[in-house]
Amino acid sequence: MSKDYADVLGRLKEEREIHKISQVEMGQFMRMTQSHYSKAELGKKRFSYYEMMYLCDTALDLYYIYSGQRGIEKYKKLFGSCTYSELLGYMSVLIDTAKVMSINKYDGVWKKLYLCTRNVHYAVNSVEGNPYYALRVSMNYSQIRMSSLLGMDVKKYRSLEYEKIMPDSEMLCKIYKEFNIHPSILLKDVKGIIYEVGEWLEQLEYGERELVQGYFVNCHNMVLSTANIV
Repeated sequence: MSKDYADVLGRLKEEREIHKISQVEMGQFMRMTQSHYSKAELGKKRFSYYEMMYLCDTALDLYYIYSGQRGIEKYKKLFGSCTYSELLGYMSVLIDTAKVMSINKYDGVWKKLYLCTRNVHYAVNSVEGNPYYALRVSMNYSQIRMSSLLGMDVKKYRSLEYEKIMPDSEMLCKIYKEFNIHPSILLKDVKGIIYEVGEWLEQLEYGERELVQGYFVNCHNMVLSTANIV
């Protein structure tokens, strides 16, 4: 078990205790026995992809568990009524904007933002398909190289790419560390995605951040207006 994943499990336990949730209750939330949960929290087993999806529905903060940072609460108010699909769209817009702006401001905040988000672009645009394949192809990596980067057997990686398996809790940690793709995106966790978008926006200068936020608000209002017309 890597130190990064050990830290993730430590924050998982911390979050559980903050919310005064027992291991028995966590097992119930995540559709497993208390024994299974206890072993997974200790790192003796791994949580499955679907068990992690159940975790997203609890009071625990998945964004903090994996990033070690608390999300900025004001963005929950700004994006709280947005759908998962909307949030992915906003992520794509922000990444594409950062790419274009970084051409003119090579050493500025936009360049920094693009460098930390560019890999997310492929996951966001193919999250309903296979983000692992899309990421590998975009980087022109072989399956052998990808499996090496993620610290897994190439056969296991191929199974991931061919959708025979889904990433477990530790594999999600490795993907995040290597490619900066927060597990919230792959697990479709709206709360975590809101915090991630907020973290990106905070990197911008105040005026530019206000412009981008205004654009997102207008887009959301347009979506609501269209829905009401239909």
